[in-house]
Parts: sequence; structure tokens; C-alpha cells
Amino acid sequence: MGKKISLLGRKAIPVWLLVLVLAAAGAGAAAGTVLAGKVVGEVPVAVSQALLVKSAVWVANLGTSDNYSTAPQQVRNHAGFVSMPNRSIGVVSDDNTGFQAAAEVAVGDWSAFDLNLKNASSNSLVGLVTLDVPEGLEVEVFADNTTPTNQAGNVVRIGPNTWKFTLAGGADPWTSGVISRLVVVVSADDTIQPGYYYITGTLQQIGY
Repeated sequence: MGKKISLLGRKAIPVWLLVLVLAAAGAGAAAGTVLAGKVVGEVPVAVSQALLVKSAVWVANLGTSDNYSTAPQQVRNHAGFVSMPNRSIGVVSDDNTGFQAAAEVAVGDWSAFDLNLKNASSNSLVGLVTLDVPEGLEVEVFADNTTPTNQAGNVVRIGPNTWKFTLAGGADPWTSGVISRLVVVVSADDTIQPGYYYITGTLQQIGY
């Protein structure tokens, strides 16, 4: 028979039985947790760009008057002048974060292209278009009123060649058929000299 001890003045019980009872009550686990002293964890978060763009599409005209009713007065007055460039192309980077829209036009021509956007976020965003336009060219940006409702809207010119706009989130315009685009109108002045001209700029999401 093994050695026995008394517990709180009660009848002596075997030592091995006492140890077994404490272990079953979780005393051993509690002691181990306390000795660890801390809990260590990580929450890796990858944040991707929400504002994306597809290839620019040059258009033959601006459509009906309802489509460009939100356009600046200058565009509305000259909407009938907009025509397809003599030759044109629209390309986009593989990650949909950059584009080029090239065209051949004549002196005095007006041309326009659709800039199809995507808000990959579930929430609406505020975007900013900033362009560097060479002398002799004029640019206007607006959101057309086509049906279904354009997810891009509230386009306001806030600088010589800077526009702010909103872009709704949720539905994917590139797979669901939802419209989500800006219209960019480029005109060549009657006095511009023939040559090569480059419009550069940025399209970015801002806080507000």
C-alpha cells in the first residue's frame, strides 16, 4: 500500500488519487497558461487599389442631348461638332491602373472618348482627374446621363484642368453591364500648329 496523506482533516487518501483529481479539474492546464504570460497573434491585411480603368473607347458622337445634359456649356453648344478621329487607339496596362488614348485629328476637330472606370470597393469613392494640357488643345470632362444610371457622377471642374467626381461601388461595371464612365472631350483650336501634342495626367482616389 502506498503512502497516504490527510486532506483538510478528512480521511487519508492515497497520494496518487489526489494528483489524479487535481489534474482532472484542470489545475495543470491553468498553471501552464499562466506561465506562458502572453498571447501572440498577427492580422496580415493586404489593401489593393480601388480605382481602376479600362481601355479608352473613342466615340463617333455624344449621342442624344439627354446623354450630355450634364456636360459643360461649351460641350453642349458644340456637341454636334464631335466626330470620330481619323485614326485612334485605346490601350490599358495589365493591372488596369494606366491607359493611353491616341488619336489623329485635324486642326479644329472635336473628338471624345469614354473612360470606363471601376470601383473595386463596396463603398463609393471620390476621384480626381488632373491633366497637363498643351497650348492649342482644350479638354473637358463630364459624366453622361445614359441608362442605366452612370455610376460616375457629380463631375465638377475645380481647377484649370482638374476635375473632381464620385464613383459608386458595389456592382462590377465590367461584368454586370452597369455603366461607370467619364467622357473626355478633346478639341484642337483653329489656330493650333500641326504637330505632335501630348496630354498627360493622373486619375486618383482622394479622401474627400
